[in-house]
Amino acid sequence: MVILLLLRAKSFFFAALLALLFNVSQLLPFYVPVGGTTDTNLCVMTINVNSRNANFQNVAKVLEESKADVICLQELHPQMSEYLAANLKTYPHQFVVPRIDNFGTGIYSKHPLKDKSSIPIPKRMLPNESFGGPAPQVDILKAVATINGKDITFLDVHPIPPMAEDLSTWRNDGLAKIAELSKAVDGSVIVAGDLNCTRFSPYFGKLLEGGALHDSEEGFGLQPTWPCQIPILSMPIDHVLYKGLLTVSSRVLGPVTGSDHRPVVVSFWYGRLPN
Repeated sequence: MVILLLLRAKSFFFAALLALLFNVSQLLPFYVPVGGTTDTNLCVMTINVNSRNANFQNVAKVLEESKADVICLQELHPQMSEYLAANLKTYPHQFVVPRIDNFGTGIYSKHPLKDKSSIPIPKRMLPNESFGGPAPQVDILKAVATINGKDITFLDVHPIPPMAEDLSTWRNDGLAKIAELSKAVDGSVIVAGDLNCTRFSPYFGKLLEGGALHDSEEGFGLQPTWPCQIPILSMPIDHVLYKGLLTVSSRVLGPVTGSDHRPVVVSFWYGRLPN
């Protein structure tokens, strides 16, 4: 009996050790410094501003104080869009598609934007009870900015939240579409937005691989963004991904704006690394 108990304890110990090692392997990329540079010539912010957030003034203040070159917003309501158009003075170049539901988006830039397009995520036929009505159209905003003499493609993204099995499949369709768009660009790309997905999902890994993308969170620690009112339950679902002539120099979370999401602010060196 004693030998049997010892064998069981030994088996439990090794099982627990394997589980610990697996978890450590998943978290390690977030905390191992990636090297590169601390210099920066490009700053990008993304934030889901929450379509029910009426604190327009605070949102505009946080956006201005970020000093980001390009800002990608999700859940952009028409009323907030109107306020930002009138009050966001340092971002004269705007490509916005506001909506009264949760899928309005907007790109705000200090640099001129060209080749602007709104690209639909393939729509699925879903039962009406999934939304209480017909499924909404969900789009990806795409625009190109010329920064430091080089073109860079921005994708502002907000796939559907995976609240049910059919919605999870549609979310995964969205991630696959983002990967397709990134792969098609022969140059530098930044994907920014609320992906409704954490790094630990296999579909996130497929997005990185399929789009030839890198995760800006690597080397800067796990940075949960939602729900920011309950930090202990918060998850990293807001992301900035990139490919091309980009090196991450810093990544931080911005202040609370009245939304249930924290902003993500990523600084890059864009181009050849400085000597």
